[in-house]
Amino acid sequence: MTTLKPLLKLALCACLMLLYTQGFAQISQGGSPATFENNKINWHVPVMEMPPFDVDAMLAEDEINNEFKDAPYRFGKNFVLGRNLNNSGQWHELPNGDRVWLLKLTSPGAHSLNLSFDIFKIPEGGEVFVYSADHLHILGAFTSENNRDDLGFGTYPIPSDEIIVEYREPANQIGTGELQIETLTHAYRDLDVVARGIGDSGACNNNVICPVSAGWEDQINSVAMIVVNGNGICTGALVNNTANDGHPYFLTANHCLGGSVASWVFRFNWQSTTCSGNNVGAFDTVSGSTLLSSGAGTDYALLEINNGNPVPTAYNPFYAGWDATGNFPSNQVAIHHPSGDLKKISFDTDAAGQATFGGAQCWRIFDWEDGTTEPGSSGSPLFDQNQRIIGQLYGGQASCSNNVNDYYGRFDLTFPSICTYLAPGCSNTVIDGYDPNAPSVALDAQLLNVVEPDGIYCTSNVTPEVTVRNAGTTTLTSFTIEYQVDGGATMSQAWSGALASGNTVNVTLPQQTLADGAHTFNASVVNPNGGTDENNTNDSGSSSFSTAGTGITIDFDITTDNYPGETTWDLRDDQGTILFSDGPYAATQTTYSYSYCLPEGCYQLNVYDSFGDGLQYQGVIGDYILVDEFGTTHAQMVAGGNFGAQATHDFCLTLPGIPGCTDATACNYDPAATTDDGSCILPNGCTDASACNYDPAATCDDGSCTFPSMTFYVDGDSDGFGAGAAVLLCGPEAGYSAVNTDCDDMNGNVYPGAPGTGEDIDNNCDGNIDGDELSACPGDMNGDGNRDIADLLMMLADYGCVGGCTGDLDGDGNTSSSDFLTFLSFFGTPCN
Repeated sequence: MTTLKPLLKLALCACLMLLYTQGFAQISQGGSPATFENNKINWHVPVMEMPPFDVDAMLAEDEINNEFKDAPYRFGKNFVLGRNLNNSGQWHELPNGDRVWLLKLTSPGAHSLNLSFDIFKIPEGGEVFVYSADHLHILGAFTSENNRDDLGFGTYPIPSDEIIVEYREPANQIGTGELQIETLTHAYRDLDVVARGIGDSGACNNNVICPVSAGWEDQINSVAMIVVNGNGICTGALVNNTANDGHPYFLTANHCLGGSVASWVFRFNWQSTTCSGNNVGAFDTVSGSTLLSSGAGTDYALLEINNGNPVPTAYNPFYAGWDATGNFPSNQVAIHHPSGDLKKISFDTDAAGQATFGGAQCWRIFDWEDGTTEPGSSGSPLFDQNQRIIGQLYGGQASCSNNVNDYYGRFDLTFPSICTYLAPGCSNTVIDGYDPNAPSVALDAQLLNVVEPDGIYCTSNVTPEVTVRNAGTTTLTSFTIEYQVDGGATMSQAWSGALASGNTVNVTLPQQTLADGAHTFNASVVNPNGGTDENNTNDSGSSSFSTAGTGITIDFDITTDNYPGETTWDLRDDQGTILFSDGPYAATQTTYSYSYCLPEGCYQLNVYDSFGDGLQYQGVIGDYILVDEFGTTHAQMVAGGNFGAQATHDFCLTLPGIPGCTDATACNYDPAATTDDGSCILPNGCTDASACNYDPAATCDDGSCTFPSMTFYVDGDSDGFGAGAAVLLCGPEAGYSAVNTDCDDMNGNVYPGAPGTGEDIDNNCDGNIDGDELSACPGDMNGDGNRDIADLLMMLADYGCVGGCTGDLDGDGNTSSSDFLTFLSFFGTPCN
């Protein structure tokens, strides 16, 4: 899955943010105004200009009001507007049915402009942006996520004297949004221009980054500057509660109130990054609050900010501890925003006293040894030597030139009015602070993330991987990962090493082979250092994923036209569930590439253009194409690119057939084949060369082979009678006989029942030489009628013969000396 688009989008957002005042961030949803994305529409923006006013007169009033710091530090003039979607601005309808409302507000000479809404009710899908007319400074998008029960909302000051309010209402929510601007604040003091040296506060103040602040870093993070009522500055602090749960309770001064607190804006981390300079770092704001309790008797106000949600941990918030015992402190520290300046810290090394100021019961600071307070410091916390809040600033005469007498409403006397929020039961009168980013216990192994498996895999094999964080204070030397898939058997893997507090480690688990389909992976980390995890709320994690061992990879490429902000797309399954989506985009004529794995099935690709003219404008044409791994194109943009507001492509993915023989009776049958390629070789004879019915022309054995099973004997003299060892044959063959009774298999005249040949041999194999087997002239070897030397020589040649011998005269089957004696008895006599 490509990360190209998100990186481009983040880059655009980063550029916009850099344009906005030192890296400011107000809780919003990001995005870009519709008017920025589209100049195809003739945007008409009605203008409402504020009347001039006497700035010098207001500054003179401020000098009087700021003398005792018992009023918010005013920086601007509030103009009451009461402007809403029905009585001002102008609507513009987009081709896709959405509509956009625009109103421009100007107040010449303003250092900045900010808004307070008394009605802010944005429907799902709606967006509100506020930006400078030159588009250099943008706030938003503010969405339904920013809605509050009291309908109030405030924006941070934009450094411009011309701002535009833009509200986009989706087509399916027409008429459901409500928006009314209660006041516009014209800043006649410059809050954000660093070039002034942040010189509105006295030179004796200490930046909180200075070494003198060492050890107070947490308490510094609890303090925020407040833009009150759109045009004033106070200070306050996040305070902890006995649940230590990060609930956003915020303590400030009662005298900072006046009007609704719903539009108050709280600025965190407004502080210098250097000790001697005034280099502003990134800062963060939260808009809106609810007043929970307030009172003049100790000049306190307890608020709930951020709709009751914890302040984002990225802000590095700290919820300050407090002491409601009323015990006298031995020394005190103040952290505050004098004159709306960067955050400062002041020290009083002597014990505070008690006094009444403006009718309120207060802690009295007799004099500051290091630093001071000023207008704008109102409501800031006073910490005791144990770093717990004991009061909030009401007022006083202290300044760099006369550093005596400051008065803080006593927290111990405030406590009975607010303890139901901070300490239900009201029995706890002392608690320490809470850092949501800090370890709270010794042994806490946190399963931070399931890295893998996640998403769709074009394989049956997945290799799980999890991230474990040491959320405790003790170094982790061992733990065990327990995991399972689809609720099956629990498996485990031990880890050992050295994982310091706050650090993370990725643990890879053994590969799992799974069936195709949807799966759930569950994992937990147990037995840290062989002991018990002291916080088991963060031990587990899970992920949903699917495997498709027979999945198909698709590649989707989309090229933007010259209005990339109009283009979005989604890919859905056959149930209409969105599997993947992206856009709008930031870069023109840029190709974004995506690769996904999908199981066989049917899908729908939708490509949208919010203006309704497709991926083209004035000759600049984009493109898109979706192709699977086999080269099949399933979706492609129409020629010219003008598909209107939406192009829809329905398609199905199937694995191509595997060619081969699919006939199970064939000799070359392929069980993996899905498409028969005509190559099947069917049985057509016996292919065993040793078989009786071997067919040399056969290519696929049909199982008909028969093998030699009949007993025969070698018939060496072809007389029909064999002798010797038996052999198996398929049937009668020349040279073999089914009987083995031949007594001389080398003489065709000798076999059972053979007639005599008169050669003095046992022709009939009965063991005797008789009858016609006897010779008419014994010893006449050559049959010339004589028994002479020639016959003797033939006898000698046959001497030693065993069986079937021609010189066997005595009928014993052999030619031996007895046969010679018999011959000699005949020698020299004729046959007659």
